[in-house]
Amino acid sequence: MDVTIHTVERKDNGWLITLRSQVQPSMDREKLRMMEDWEVTLKGDEIYLKNYFDLSEPWEDGTLEYIIESAILEGKWKLNRLQDD
Repeated sequence: MDVTIHTVERKDNGWLITLRSQVQPSMDREKLRMMEDWEVTLKGDEIYLKNYFDLSEPWEDGTLEYIIESAILEGKWKLNRLQDD
């Protein structure tokens, strides 16, 4: 599953990160829309996953590079799980 960074914005005390991927034929679009912890937008065959990472949270206070890597790994994991259902 290819997941890439679409946008990274500094917001308040954290980062608003949007990832982009492609809808796979085996994915249930309704389950995509209900993905936990992420705001999901579907545009054609593209999926946009948006999440706010608050630097005041102990598990989200790493470097921007670490947060981006973690966001991509989580996005891939969640999207891959949807293909297995």
